[in-house]
Amino acid sequence: MNNQTNYTMLCDFYELSMANGYFQTPLKDCITYFDVFFRTIPDEGGFAITAGLEQVVNYIQNLTFTDEDIEYLRSKGGFVEEFLDYLKNFKFTGDIWAIPEGTTVFPREPILTVRAPAIQAQFIETYILLVLNHQSLIATKSNRIVRAGDTFYLLTDTGVECLSTDGTSQWTQSLSARPQGLLADRRQLLVFCGNTVQVLTPPAAENNAQSNT
Repeated sequence: MNNQTNYTMLCDFYELSMANGYFQTPLKDCITYFDVFFRTIPDEGGFAITAGLEQVVNYIQNLTFTDEDIEYLRSKGGFVEEFLDYLKNFKFTGDIWAIPEGTTVFPREPILTVRAPAIQAQFIETYILLVLNHQSLIATKSNRIVRAGDTFYLLTDTGVECLSTDGTSQWTQSLSARPQGLLADRRQLLVFCGNTVQVLTPPAAENNAQSNT
């Protein structure tokens, strides 16, 4: 993640407008809570796998407003100058509780809880929702893919590793370039490395072919 990028500026504009409103009322110092949870599992999978906490923590620890950010908000004409001055030294001072990454979670179960002044909680809402939703979706899908088959493939920096569903390594194959994706069936793998495609034959398929000759 590029720590120089302020992801809060990518949120809906009303988030910033609301924070500006809070600043001009006693709400700016009001401690608020919000929970992150999901209501249903669309594919009726029964559970989800939570992920994204590392990105959330990194984001919050590096959340600042640059002079360019503040000047952009000033140009919109909808923010009081005192609020823009407040943003110059902004730092998140709230607390966060979260379920550990990789944990099984269920509908309507809090995944992450934020306790912070209203302005601070408002700022981080959009990013937290985006990251936890997306990363948990990937983790949940990966979990189901693994459970659906006998083996799965892991792309490493130097090649491909085949693992059983309990995590035991079945075989590895080094490649001439870093793999970026693959298509597989029981007989062969097509591994995409940059502008080239390398064909791999799993040892089990190779042994079967030899026994049939």
